[in-house]
Amino acid sequence: MIKKMGFLLIIVLSPLLNFQENTKRNFFQILLLTIILKILYIIDFLGKPGGMERVLSTKVNYLCDQLNHEITIISRNALPKDLFFNYSNNVKIISLNLTKNCFKNYETKLAEYLSTNKQDVVIGLFGSELPFLYKLKDGSKKIQEFHFSKNYLIHLVNHLPNIRLRFLRKVKANFTLIKERYYAKKYDALVLLSKRDQELWGATYNSFVIPNPLSFQTKEKSSVTNKKIISIGRLIAQKGFDDLIKAFSTIHYEIEGWTLEIIGEGQDYEYLQSLIFKMGLKGKVKISSPLKDIQTALIDSSIFVFPSKYEGFGLVLTEAMECGLPSIAYDCECGPSEIIRHGEDGFLVPLSDIDSLAKHIKILALDFSRRKEMSTNAVKNVKRFYGNAIMNYWEDLFKTLNKDLL
Repeated sequence: MIKKMGFLLIIVLSPLLNFQENTKRNFFQILLLTIILKILYIIDFLGKPGGMERVLSTKVNYLCDQLNHEITIISRNALPKDLFFNYSNNVKIISLNLTKNCFKNYETKLAEYLSTNKQDVVIGLFGSELPFLYKLKDGSKKIQEFHFSKNYLIHLVNHLPNIRLRFLRKVKANFTLIKERYYAKKYDALVLLSKRDQELWGATYNSFVIPNPLSFQTKEKSSVTNKKIISIGRLIAQKGFDDLIKAFSTIHYEIEGWTLEIIGEGQDYEYLQSLIFKMGLKGKVKISSPLKDIQTALIDSSIFVFPSKYEGFGLVLTEAMECGLPSIAYDCECGPSEIIRHGEDGFLVPLSDIDSLAKHIKILALDFSRRKEMSTNAVKNVKRFYGNAIMNYWEDLFKTLNKDLL
């Protein structure tokens, strides 16, 4: 599509332009690179209220509404009645209505769709399409986005409590990671979220680092005067909310009037509620359901805590910073250290160090001037994750992959 349109424009415009040869060539290069692209995103299930889904909605809305590309999303599974995140009316969304185990049908249906609906770029989200998408010969460039960290399965096994046969599960996890690396190298591009993760992947010629874009911008910021600490994420072992509750329990009597709110849903809900009750924190700590509009909850708070044991990036950290919150995060393998500037707009604390987590919460809770200074710095520093800045990286990648059309 791009090549035909580009060459047609060259034929039409070339006689009309009395440029020198070099100038003319540069003009046509710019012209070709601004042609509208047909871009297809593939995801296993679009209905979850997760970070990957939030990022997807942000990107596709920007690509079609701001950059005028033609965007389609294919969901392998059936869609819920109402999608959790908002998508532009210009984004086409298709469901294949398949179940998790229908891999062969999945490959067949995607191949059929691509043969009759030609795309310039096809982007997978490291789902069940990973083993076969690169093999589909439809003429499009194939990209995989990796929204985790390289060793996520090892971290998962290490941090699951009371897991049986941990050693054998680690062996299986390592084997899966080897397979994922094998498949990832087959694609035209592998997009990673952090420089550290790129180092972990090693010498993969096709890897590019593009952080997640901030999902919103807001003029209203937190005054950091409310005595409220907030944390957001799925209620699973990875997110470390039990550490946060334990840390808060050791200092709540020293930071009188402060409360903690955890926003999320997941399998650890009952466990975390029992921990709150056991530690006598009822009325001081509460767990709330996920919100479509998290801005209000963030702006109403004064400190954001991100106790994840491992992450791909940490989108919610940038959202908290945009709302003017100083943040405290575990310095896990990937993510927070490339977002938080320690001592300037937040704190990085050693992984799983509950005492250090509590200490830094206490520092910010008791020092309004420090909170206010970090709040100002957070608002300034987070601009590097604004949509226009991050989506320029995507545009550059699309141009790089299609340079053969020039």
